[in-house]
Amino acid sequence: PRHADNTKYTGKQFIDWLNREYPNGEIGGVVAKIGTHHMVAINRVKHWDGKMRYKVIDIWNSTNGCIGNWWTADP
Repeated sequence: PRHADNTKYTGKQFIDWLNREYPNGEIGGVVAKIGTHHMVAINRVKHWDGKMRYKVIDIWNSTNGCIGNWWTADP
């Protein structure tokens, strides 16, 4: 996805978009290219309210990088 002005989403914005578009984790896990060379896993985790939410799983905070290509796995 891109913003209306065609700019790319940051990792944080992408997570927010996933949680809005797929509020119960319907598309399964996600792997995304973020920044210039980094691949990141975005997994579904159970939120305190019992719903599934997407969250970046990484060894450092990569949510400020721009999302490039992304792929999904069946839930």
